[in-house]
Amino acid sequence: MTEIILSLETFNTNKKAANFNSRGNLMKWKAMAMLGFAGGFLLLIIGSFINLFGHLFETGLPAAEMSRVGTVLLVPAFPLLFLGAHALDKIYEEKKKSNAERTAFKRIK
Repeated sequence: MTEIILSLETFNTNKKAANFNSRGNLMKWKAMAMLGFAGGFLLLIIGSFINLFGHLFETGLPAAEMSRVGTVLLVPAFPLLFLGAHALDKIYEEKKKSNAERTAFKRIK
């Protein structure tokens, strides 16, 4: 009787192409994480300072405009931070999947 073991490596004849695709996805998620966290923290800091200066002046139109601009900059900071956190989760999943494929392939040999 012959035993057949089916795995991802059984059907995947081009290992380098599959590995490159996984690395490409990993690089995309890393770029999104960097963009999300850097942009989110930058907008958070700049928006907070502009909002703070707007409240410190407390008189006239420039103070109201500064406060409004600071608030507008604070709003997109949180979705960018959420995007960065989501990208970190995806990076973890990609690495976990890659490690699982490697260990499954080693067990078959």
